[in-house]
Amino acid sequence: MLVECLISTFGMGAVHDFRKFLAKHPLVTKWLIASDFVINEPQASSDAYAYTFFPYNADILRLKASIVKLVPEDFKKTKAVKPRLQEFFQSGETFTICLLTPKKYNIAGDIHAVRLSLDATLRMMQSWQDAESQQKIIKAFERLRERAKANNFNTQLMSGMMIATVVAAFCPIVLAQERKIEIVGWFPDRDNMTTAYERIADHMFAANFSAFCQKHNIDQRPIRTVIGLPEPDSIKSKQTWYDELVRIPDFLAGPLAAWNYKEHLVPGRQKYVDILKGTVADNPYLITLLLTDTEKGIGISRLLCSRNPIPTQHLNPASAGSASLR
Repeated sequence: MLVECLISTFGMGAVHDFRKFLAKHPLVTKWLIASDFVINEPQASSDAYAYTFFPYNADILRLKASIVKLVPEDFKKTKAVKPRLQEFFQSGETFTICLLTPKKYNIAGDIHAVRLSLDATLRMMQSWQDAESQQKIIKAFERLRERAKANNFNTQLMSGMMIATVVAAFCPIVLAQERKIEIVGWFPDRDNMTTAYERIADHMFAANFSAFCQKHNIDQRPIRTVIGLPEPDSIKSKQTWYDELVRIPDFLAGPLAAWNYKEHLVPGRQKYVDILKGTVADNPYLITLLLTDTEKGIGISRLLCSRNPIPTQHLNPASAGSASLR
């Protein structure tokens, strides 16, 4: 199961960096998690799912204004990376988890596997003790199962939704394992994965979080989860009202997806080099995880990125890989 692999690998070392980040924000009980996705980009080496933790200890308008000063536009429109942005990423003001997967990775399987999975999900939901009060989510999955009867049902999109929502639910789980939290909000980029099929991703996130809490003995009753609806900004109608939050993971997802870490190749444009060397490398507040699929099943390992090569004898081959930026 993907989330079990994530939790296991995260607990092997990344959790210590996460605790250092939390120590910088000792009294925070409210959190925002913004995410950005780079999926099947022609020039990319991987697909990327990036999730950035923001302590919600200030007015959101003030937070958005501070981000605009750092990044007035998204990564694609930015020509040069300012040193103060690199300083921000290295400061511990935020913490980012980025999962890299093979391009077009299909975790859901073929259409028959998708149908079986949805059938199993519905059986589980119908057995919930509070199934009567959960009819909204159950009905949403029933409608999705009806859509899956079509042979042209998009299993690739379904796979992306599954990965995105599992990682989204994993993030508040690792928060709840380390600290009491009141509210955690997920603010994803506007994408087909989060808007398709009547926003079923919202329900997948909620269902995953509930299931993970039960499995890991976390009391979810005092935790309020919210999801940002990507409605247009009142001033800039072409962007969502929380677009500024998404710019932070956006500046990481793009370069990480484009980076060919196996061959130590970086895209030619200087801004990619600046982000990878000045922001990603040796940053304890950025965790990069790799998903691999072998005959033995799914595996998650940590990609340790450094400006200098890391001796292989210092690595646990079961849990980490090394790449240097040259």
